[in-house]
Amino acid sequence: RTGDYAGAQVLRFYQVYRAMVRAKVAMLSSGAGTPGLPPESRRYLDLAEHYTATRQPSLVVAHGVSGSGKTRLAEALVERSGAIRVRSDVERKRLAGLPPSARPQAAVGEGLYGPEAGARTYARLAALAETLLRAGWSVMVDAACLLRAQRSLFRDVAERVRAPFAILDVRAPEAVLRQRVASRAAEARDASDADLAVLTHQLASLEPLDAEESTRAIRVDTDQPVDLDALTRRLFL
Repeated sequence: RTGDYAGAQVLRFYQVYRAMVRAKVAMLSSGAGTPGLPPESRRYLDLAEHYTATRQPSLVVAHGVSGSGKTRLAEALVERSGAIRVRSDVERKRLAGLPPSARPQAAVGEGLYGPEAGARTYARLAALAETLLRAGWSVMVDAACLLRAQRSLFRDVAERVRAPFAILDVRAPEAVLRQRVASRAAEARDASDADLAVLTHQLASLEPLDAEESTRAIRVDTDQPVDLDALTRRLFL
């Protein structure tokens, strides 16, 4: 939420530090003369050791129009995997000096949602993904990624850092898409500014996954039950 992605480079250190402090507090609180290591101290020491383990970070990129359920799915996946999410709706506004709650007035394909702003946003997302991957964190890119050129940015990042790369192909029937987008726009509580006009434009302009991309894609139909634990293991573990 702060946008301090550079801080991820030292986050593991502070996780270990905090766990070690809690282990010490638990040990001191157990009382003098207590034999052995208190169970709570052992749990925190095990947690600290867990944080020091070397892991292969993965890069997962969402692909889908507004209302497909990308954001909700991304939130569930990062909660289960410990990956860090970067979201286009937030970073687009951050680049423009706006808070996520801002509601800029712009026609479809213009202003904050024009080609130049879009290119800057995806370049920013790709740069953040590379920073996080190099710091050892798996990354979930929460963005529409409707164009092949946009998806290629992240594929290239994954190749540079030699990280596993997957595309989360998120779908729902058009009637469901329209209902979700209309409801979200009426509530006006999310960072997304998409309305039905945006959805119509996306449906007309999206570029389907090509043959090479399809080999990396996992399709999820969000109008059906999703086994989130199994999906997390497939993408991140």
